[in-house]
Amino acid sequence: MGDAKIIACRARVLDCNMFPQIIDTIIEYASNASLQAMRVNKGFRAFIDSHLAYHLVVSKLRREDGGPLNRYEVSSSRGVVGQITFTAETATVLAASYFRSARVLDISIAAKWPSMMPALVRACPDAAFRFKLHTDLRHLNFSNATVVLLGEDKPVSVAGYLAYGIDEVRGVDTLVVHIRAPGRRDDMFDLNVKHLVLVLHPWPSVGIERHFHIVEAVIRDQLGVFWDLLWAGFVNRIPVTVISVESEPHPRIAEYKEFDLGVSIREVLTLRRSNLGLPESSPLPRFFSLDEYKHEVGNETYQIHINSGFIDRPHNTLVKFRE
Repeated sequence: MGDAKIIACRARVLDCNMFPQIIDTIIEYASNASLQAMRVNKGFRAFIDSHLAYHLVVSKLRREDGGPLNRYEVSSSRGVVGQITFTAETATVLAASYFRSARVLDISIAAKWPSMMPALVRACPDAAFRFKLHTDLRHLNFSNATVVLLGEDKPVSVAGYLAYGIDEVRGVDTLVVHIRAPGRRDDMFDLNVKHLVLVLHPWPSVGIERHFHIVEAVIRDQLGVFWDLLWAGFVNRIPVTVISVESEPHPRIAEYKEFDLGVSIREVLTLRRSNLGLPESSPLPRFFSLDEYKHEVGNETYQIHINSGFIDRPHNTLVKFRE
């Protein structure tokens, strides 16, 4: 198999379950083609798949003439690992074992076929699902999963995020929302998730607008859609974590002297908590810088929540060989 060789010493074959780091090294330097060939061996397959499929990206394929095609490319940091074909009746190839090994699945497509999104969710029972562009998540049944909305299409209102169906999605443990545009305020909505993480990206300041002396108005005016999502989490008694991508105060509020976003929001919500009759146990949001959040949750979770590119498989993720 080229890169893959039997490891032997004085007529003894090393037990790969006892020395997984040796196989780790071999696979690290093996070509994508060699790894695909090694999958033929059932004993190697789970281990190979844990390398090939830790992070998969599903993207659209098109005909050479530019016309649409219901075929999609599946790739990892090593390159293309396969294709899947969807029809109106069925989704095929998703039973391939490398999908079952996925821990992170990026989906950069719209759900054209009704069977497509449920099939992807079922095929990756242990994966975190990340969506770069708008995808309708309504009525999907996740299994205690992490769902990350990378927001690269920059929704400009809560209505833009509700188009994802975040108010109807089920089975989500942690919902991570990247906010890349200020947006505007909309009506209140419900959330049914266990944890909410808001990643606040910078965008250019357009200057002071109004209500410069009213803290809540400042937040609502300058960070509209962020406030709506934060408020939805708060009134639904969901633990909210806010991560600021910039180490400096957000450009939209930086011009307000002696204004600390985290402290100010917590003060506003503490007051609102009593006004709304919410119990003292209702959690207030926690605020982190990127470095603080990485220290809080660990590198793997940090990469899944924050890094929009390919994520390397952690070296301590060991998979036992089958007999």
